[in-house]
Amino acid sequence: MGSKAEFPPHYWRLTLLDQRPQGEPRGEFGHHTLQKIDGQWLPVGYIYTAPAAAAWTRTASHELVEMLCNPYLCAASYQHKRHEALQLYSLEACDPCQTGAYTIDGVEVSNFVYPAFYSEHRPKPLDHMGHLEKPYFPQLGGIVSVYDSAQSAWVGRTPDPADPGRLMSLPGPEGDPFQNNGLTMFRTVGSEILPGPPQSSP
Repeated sequence: MGSKAEFPPHYWRLTLLDQRPQGEPRGEFGHHTLQKIDGQWLPVGYIYTAPAAAAWTRTASHELVEMLCNPYLCAASYQHKRHEALQLYSLEACDPCQTGAYTIDGVEVSNFVYPAFYSEHRPKPLDHMGHLEKPYFPQLGGIVSVYDSAQSAWVGRTPDPADPGRLMSLPGPEGDPFQNNGLTMFRTVGSEILPGPPQSSP
């Protein structure tokens, strides 16, 4: 760890903070985004250690893996089934399986998907822990960000707690990778799934 002045200007940042800054709506426990530093856009991540408590390492690994896999939030996989509209999936590496975690040398880290998750033609496993059953379909509590060309909008999709075999859409900006690039925790209450705080653009 060092002061801000010690970092070369082109270095990416993953910053640990005690609390989420007041007025920052993204990610209950952390988020990653692009930030203009010394005239260039760089991937940056923020981890809020107090809300995450002992699980902050899980949040940090979630954001770091996603920064490495899709640093500029522009990578996507397309799915085009016959007689259906073209859909683009933002390549988020941890969101689809974000409820899973495992340990490395006693440190809890986030589960993550393999490239096979964003393809119809690759064999299993689809994620590191082997929880996901089919491509493009997150586990309960996970989310995929989809650009639906029929709606001309990004849509967040997650399994319906009342019918886990069906995906339900999340309202507003929950599916926009530019607006929802943080770790969103879901709480299941009866047949409703409640997302974390509303997101805003970086």
